[in-house]
Amino acid sequence: RDVCINASTICGIDSSVLFASDRGLMAISGSTVTHLSADLDGYLPSCIDLSPIISKIAAIASMEGKLSKTEFRNYLDGALSVSIAYIYATGEIVVSNKQYTYSYLYNMQSGTWSKVDYVIQQMTNHYPEPYAVIKEADSSLHLRELYNPHRSETEMLLLTKPVKMGTNSHKRVLQS
Repeated sequence: RDVCINASTICGIDSSVLFASDRGLMAISGSTVTHLSADLDGYLPSCIDLSPIISKIAAIASMEGKLSKTEFRNYLDGALSVSIAYIYATGEIVVSNKQYTYSYLYNMQSGTWSKVDYVIQQMTNHYPEPYAVIKEADSSLHLRELYNPHRSETEMLLLTKPVKMGTNSHKRVLQS
């Protein structure tokens, strides 16, 4: 009963086909449909507008510009702006909308989501390595191989739920 809302999001991978629906990113294999983006439903963790503390924490790391301000299902609505690629070597799905300054990565093995801070203008699913035309901060375009086994250092912001152990003092120390 999940209907594809964006034909540009249809992407074949090893054992299924990916597509965007009203509920988010779906994978269909035979008659079984799996909701891959269920962890991104709602405003948190994919959108930070409802939590003023998260933007303050990101500002400490100089990464406030890297946070998303839209729900994932709205991110998928971009008609021809959205594209999906599959990196066979790592089992990662790349979901990109060129109207935003970031893209999402989904690791099939671990079932976890992450974001990268580049804008993909166009992708190709060239087996086994997908390529992408990426728009850099200075608006120049570069061709990049998305599979890179020799990844360099990268800045990272990891937001987790606070751990409450008895009083709020432990929680405040972690937030600091």
